[in-house]
Amino acid sequence: MLIGNSRVCISKKPILGINEIVYVSDIVHDQVEKVSYINVLISSQGLETLNKVFEALPKAQFVFVLENNGLGSFIITEKITTPIMRVGADVDLNSLQLIHALLKKAQPRKPN
Repeated sequence: MLIGNSRVCISKKPILGINEIVYVSDIVHDQVEKVSYINVLISSQGLETLNKVFEALPKAQFVFVLENNGLGSFIITEKITTPIMRVGADVDLNSLQLIHALLKKAQPRKPN
């Protein structure tokens, strides 16, 4: 799969399934930082899984894939302490809108 100009190998089994996404915010436009992004709330089990993977593969590159679309990559550099992940601050608005639409289409469950 190509992510930008990089070719990456994707595992057949995802590290986190779509059921680990608890909530997806609307697109946030931060006027101070001059970026737009989405907040994605990960379940406590998903957070635990990501931290176990980080311990096993520190500084490994991960790819965010949804419906066979590589939406971007990230590197976990330290233990994750908050279940909220900011997604898309480093992509253009059109790409962010596509990511948002795909996440919303997957219909994550609402937080309790």
